[in-house]
Amino acid sequence: MKRTAAHSRTRMPIALILTAIALMALIGCGAQTQTSGSRQGFSASSLDDVASQQAQAPASIAAPSQEPATVAAGLPAQANGSPTVCIDAGHQAEADLSADPIGPRSSTTKYATAGGATSVYDGTPEYQINLEVALKLQQALEERGVTVVMTRTVNDVTIPNSRRAQIGNEAGAALTVHLHCDGVDNSTSTGFSTLVPGQNQWTEPICEESLRAGRAIQDAVCAQVGCADRGLVERTDLTGLNWSTVPALYVEMGFLSTPSEAQLLGTDEYQWQLAEAMADGIVIYLNS
Repeated sequence: MKRTAAHSRTRMPIALILTAIALMALIGCGAQTQTSGSRQGFSASSLDDVASQQAQAPASIAAPSQEPATVAAGLPAQANGSPTVCIDAGHQAEADLSADPIGPRSSTTKYATAGGATSVYDGTPEYQINLEVALKLQQALEERGVTVVMTRTVNDVTIPNSRRAQIGNEAGAALTVHLHCDGVDNSTSTGFSTLVPGQNQWTEPICEESLRAGRAIQDAVCAQVGCADRGLVERTDLTGLNWSTVPALYVEMGFLSTPSEAQLLGTDEYQWQLAEAMADGIVIYLNS
C-alpha cells in the first residue's frame, strides 16, 4: 500500500524517500510469478508409451469444422493430451427404418438403425445391454487415461449408423468401437467376435489399423473373460465402418438368442468383465 506523509509523525527527507521508492521499484521488477505448463498425465498402469510418443504433439485436436485426419501407424489422435476413443452403443429404443447409404455417395442403402436383438432369457432389448456395457467401458477407459466420446448415453435417440461413424471422425478418434450383441435362429451359439472392415472403395485407408485394434481387443477379451473365441470377421457391408475415416470395428459381445449367454450379458458382473477386458485391449492397441 502506498503511504503518504500523513501516516508518519516526522517528515522524512525528500532524497531519502526517492531512494526508497527506487529500491522498491527495482525489487518489484525482479519478482517473477511461475505458471504451470504441465498437462494432465496418463495413469501409470496404461499409457506411458503413448505419452512418450506424443511428447512433441500439440495438446488439442483440430476444430470440428476441419477435415479429420486418418490415424496412421497406430498413433492416437490427441484431445487434452490423451488419445480419444469413440464408443457407440449399438441400436436405440425406436428403430429407424429410413434409408441410409452404406457409404459416402453410395446408391446402396440399409436401415438407418435396425431394431436389434432381444434377450431370450428375460426380454431385455439389445440396445439396453449395449448401452450398459458402453457406459462401463467409458469409465474403464477414462480410468486408464483415455478421452472418451460417446455417440449416445440414453436410449431415446435417433442416430443413423452413418452419423455414428461421423461422430468418431469429427472427434479425430484413434478408434471407434461399436458395441453389439448377436442373435441367431438357434439357442446354442456362444462367444465373442470382432467385425473389422474389409477393403472396399471407402475402407482401404483404415483396414490395417482396424485389424490391429480388433486383434488386440479380441485376444484380451477371450483371454480375460474366458468366452468362446469366434475370431475376427471382415465386413464390407456395415455402414458404421464404411463411413469411418478413423480405425473402426464392431464387437459382438455374445448371443442373446442363447439363454445361458443372454443371462450373463444381463448381469453387472459379466458386463464389467467385458468392459475391463475391452479397455485393456484398446490400451494395448493405443500403445502399440
